Amino acid sequence: MQRRPCVLALALALLASCGTKAGPKHVILVTIDTLRADHLTAWGYARPTTAARAAAARGSVPGYTIDDIAAQGVRCENAFAPRGMTLPSMATLFTGRPPIETCVLDNRNVLGADASTLAERFKAAGFRTAAFSANRLLAPGSGIEQGFDTFVQDPAGDRDGNAVEAAESWLAAQDPKDGARIFLWLHLVGPHLSYDPAPIDGVDFARLYDDPAYAGAADGSREFLDAAYGQGRALDPKEVAHVVALYDGEVARIDHLVSRFLAFCAGAGAQPSRDLLADALLVFAADHGEELYERSRYFGHAKSLYASVLHVPLVFRCPASLPAGRVVPDLVGLEDVLPTLLELTGIEPARGIHGRSLVPLVRATATLPELPAFSLWRDKMFSVRSGRWRLVWNPDHAVSDDVPPGPYPVPEIALFDTTIDPHELRDVSAEHPDVVRGLQAAVTAWRAGLRACTATPSGPTPAQLKAMRDLGYVDGEPK
Repeated sequence: MQRRPCVLALALALLASCGTKAGPKHVILVTIDTLRADHLTAWGYARPTTAARAAAARGSVPGYTIDDIAAQGVRCENAFAPRGMTLPSMATLFTGRPPIETCVLDNRNVLGADASTLAERFKAAGFRTAAFSANRLLAPGSGIEQGFDTFVQDPAGDRDGNAVEAAESWLAAQDPKDGARIFLWLHLVGPHLSYDPAPIDGVDFARLYDDPAYAGAADGSREFLDAAYGQGRALDPKEVAHVVALYDGEVARIDHLVSRFLAFCAGAGAQPSRDLLADALLVFAADHGEELYERSRYFGHAKSLYASVLHVPLVFRCPASLPAGRVVPDLVGLEDVLPTLLELTGIEPARGIHGRSLVPLVRATATLPELPAFSLWRDKMFSVRSGRWRLVWNPDHAVSDDVPPGPYPVPEIALFDTTIDPHELRDVSAEHPDVVRGLQAAVTAWRAGLRACTATPSGPTPAQLKAMRDLGYVDGEPK
């Protein structure tokens, strides 16, 4: 990625006036596909995938790593996605509504034109809006493009690198004299299957965490992993460790790219050098995580109702108005991002949505009532985290038909004590029937309080079908 110091200095001036009484003038939203919170060093992972102390090993820019951003802002320790799938989760983030209300229960659906999105709210408030997506599912035609003046999705070559370059070029082309407010969304896809992190700037991410003595046939390709899963072939511990190391290499590569983009936004290396991120509101999140062989010999995400896939990173950073180093332990969800951003930017709150503003929590000015975090698989299976407990409830004994085909049994009822079983592997429902009944009642009340989508879910478009085939969500040709 070439630096453009002259045009960069002009572009950075656009981010200069964030700390007004009404809140930040500009907003940068960075989201990552398939990024498990517990594989980030700031969330306690043993490997330095995002650690500031190991930035040089990843080629990341010191001061702008994911861990740096988390330390400089407010880290939501327990944020959860509504679904282990990209489009449903991102539709929830952009609307403040759960998938049952958006009618986006699956990547096959399209977010309806009647949805009121975050980008539309920013545009109506006078923001210039631009999106740069490395995921072909998050593209014009999916409905997520609503409200964006510019939407760039380039599937060729290094998709993540292309998205970062395009975002930087767009920023550099803006006229700093027109005073326009900016909402920029950057979505990167590296940790999604297949796991095959390409080198950047001399860093071999595929070997960054791998055992150099490993010489087996396992790799991070869908061909290898889907075949093993579909055939019921168990991988040995060294094979699993090798594949997880490749996933972690993808995470480290994302940290490299994110840090370079944020350093660009801060003017690092430009003349004159100015730390304009000190005045900008930055939001960092993920759409979902990845199972990584923790149950049913499954590496993917679409079938899962567990924390491995639902627990996502969420950070709000704006030094002009938010405290640094704050950790919010409360359970929050991606549906809370829209109302939080609207309040932080001084825009009229959205009405009738499910999400709530987290501003009292992130500003440490007040507490909020403790609420469970709800997730689902389509509208058939449900997962709820409340306090120390997670309940998985499959009342209709549904069976996932997501690809790749293979066994992923979801019991009618399973309860996990996350304080002693953070990976949610031991069902204790028989020992705590009162907790089960209480959480079932919470799910029932939550569903009753939603305005269920009555329209027939639309989609998929031909472009969505092609993207889903390329990403491994469907088999065969469109019918």
